[in-house]
Amino acid sequence: MKFTVKGVVRGIQFFDSTLNILTVYNGSIMIETLNLEEASVDVEGYNTNLDRRIKTTVTAGNSTISLPYTPKTADTIKVFDTKGNEVASTRVDDVVTLNAAPSADTEYYVGYPYTMKYTFSEQLFKASSGESRTPTAAAKLLTRNGSIYYNDTAEFKVKVTPKGRSTAETALSPTYDTNNTVVLEDGFFRFPVFTNPEDAVIEVESDSALPVNLTSAEFESFVHSRSNRYG
Repeated sequence: MKFTVKGVVRGIQFFDSTLNILTVYNGSIMIETLNLEEASVDVEGYNTNLDRRIKTTVTAGNSTISLPYTPKTADTIKVFDTKGNEVASTRVDDVVTLNAAPSADTEYYVGYPYTMKYTFSEQLFKASSGESRTPTAAAKLLTRNGSIYYNDTAEFKVKVTPKGRSTAETALSPTYDTNNTVVLEDGFFRFPVFTNPEDAVIEVESDSALPVNLTSAEFESFVHSRSNRYG
């Protein structure tokens, strides 16, 4: 895995399962924490995925949130409620203003949005070789479809970029219940590929703050063997 941090990293140190990062950004020195403990979730039962995230309560009738850091003017800051809904807002320096003040005391998550990306390695056809299987150049492979299995997931998108052609994108969209709360689902997502695996880049992306938990994937392919392997 690769994590990209805004600003200059001056030091890192693990304490148990938490990575502490000393950074300098926009004139501010900050200690950021990254919890790498498996299955660690917020009280809502999932994590709202934002960088430099804070959780704050806005009292009824008020609409401003003061950040403990000052983003750059061009930076994007987003606000989400505890139901998983993005809340419209504007920002000046370190003050975020909600477009509509809540009618009751309400908790919000605030922070930088980021993009999670996973790139599949090239799919290879392996023929029998004794008691094992090894790659072979005596077969033509065409990937037809792919399926991604997931659990406790709200949304993500799959991008397939064949060589010399434009990117095709398919997406799993979030579902909300009657209370406008995001519903985390289990299942599999099927997407088309229809290209040679050596000429395609297949990526899973999510720029949403909603959770993505991918468990496995499989591909359906056509294989044309020009010869058989013996021995």
